[in-house]
Amino acid sequence: MTWLSFWTVSGPLASEPQTTSTYYAHGYAAGVWVATQIDTYRGLGVGLKPDWVILDPEGYPDNHSGLDAPAGASPATLAKYATYWSSMLTGWQQGIDSVDPSLNAGVYTEQSEYRNYQLSALTMPVFMAIAFSGSGPTQIAGASGSNVRGYISFGASCTPASTLQSEAATLLNPPWNGQFNTLQFNPGVYCAPPAS
Repeated sequence: MTWLSFWTVSGPLASEPQTTSTYYAHGYAAGVWVATQIDTYRGLGVGLKPDWVILDPEGYPDNHSGLDAPAGASPATLAKYATYWSSMLTGWQQGIDSVDPSLNAGVYTEQSEYRNYQLSALTMPVFMAIAFSGSGPTQIAGASGSNVRGYISFGASCTPASTLQSEAATLLNPPWNGQFNTLQFNPGVYCAPPAS
């Protein structure tokens, strides 16, 4: 069984400068804190570690921790924001490694973020968000690469059973057949195991 451990991380506060060094510092501090928390699990009787420790940039401020450029941004602005992504993720990786280098860092992104901020160039594994709505997920141009390890499909549904079966089948076929795919359900949704 694979354990994907997602951690919501925030970017610089409004009172802080939006610079590569500030993003690096936030990523590093988050990586140190998360790795420290995970290492305390052993003392609580959990003899396992997550397979992937994944930064989810949905924290404060809005706009995915300030990592997403304004809508309609120029290529130069997108390139500037790509440096913020790179800095925060480098900090994340190095912060985790400073506490426990046996942990594997990763990042959770949207397809547009992957494309816009050159995340295909990362050596870090990427777990990409896709959504089940309407006729299902649609891949956007430029949103694929060898570092994508899995697709995390939010908005999945348990009922009817045929919908759940269709969603699970979607994640078994190209272009969504990543190694570590996950169906994500809304809070409070319980999917009972099928009757045997």
